[in-house]
Amino acid sequence: MKIVRTIKNKAYCAGFLVGAAKILMAILSRSCLVFIHAVYSIIKAGAGHYARNSQRIDRNTMFFSGFLVIAASAVYLVYSLYIYAFGSAATYHMYVAIGIAAVTTYELAISIYGLRKAKRKEECRRETVEYINLASALISVSLTQTAILSFTNQGTDMSKTYALGDAVFGFFALLTGIFMLIRAKRL
Repeated sequence: MKIVRTIKNKAYCAGFLVGAAKILMAILSRSCLVFIHAVYSIIKAGAGHYARNSQRIDRNTMFFSGFLVIAASAVYLVYSLYIYAFGSAATYHMYVAIGIAAVTTYELAISIYGLRKAKRKEECRRETVEYINLASALISVSLTQTAILSFTNQGTDMSKTYALGDAVFGFFALLTGIFMLIRAKRL
């Protein structure tokens, strides 16, 4: 049991490792967007570490975290409008795209599972962290779409499709932030 407790206490390390893996993918693909996702993952891991280790967590923490998710999602929506208007030439190697897809699938599955478990146990601290993880995973789904489309449709301008996917998943992340605000009011 001691090793399980240690792993749970050090779970934020996985977030840092995911961020480091994304930085490596950003370097390999020379993509600013992947780098932005990497920095977001590392900040999210730090926020999760803070939420897990804070002495007092209550509805205010979830409420302000919801505002943070909304703000980040709004910035991402503005970014998707920029891509729609001005285009974006994103190219990824097949192996990098598969790596991005694998990491995103992992993030999405873990965040949904963790959120369901936290809601069942009524753990405000864990629920806050899992909402943040879910919003991050939703943003990563749009990155996965961009990466996969870039190597399957080489030579074709897919920037409008990228922008549409970014807007849809950015909107879902925005809704996650709104749900956090609503949930915090109910606590």
